[in-house]
Amino acid sequence: MSDSPAAPSTAALVERFGERACMTLLDGRHGVVSPLGIWVLIALLATSATEAAPGVSDDGLADELAEVLGVSVEEAARRARDLLAEGHPAVALAAALWSSP
Repeated sequence: MSDSPAAPSTAALVERFGERACMTLLDGRHGVVSPLGIWVLIALLATSATEAAPGVSDDGLADELAEVLGVSVEEAARRARDLLAEGHPAVALAAALWSSP
């Protein structure tokens, strides 16, 4: 996977997200949280979440998700798919609970 020179690497995005996740989810304490797993999950679900269902407003949702992910919803989804396609063991472990055999 190649990132554009101006964009942060996916690893940097996940690290940034992890720091924020630990502060938010664990009140700054260390715990059993997979920033990689959470980031990939949000990235994969964000595109669907921003497609408004009838009668549901998504004003600002894409912007909020982009802020959390560090890049646009579309870019995050592309990177998440690339990570899963590469088959790195850490990504497989992060994604293992989301899929059935």
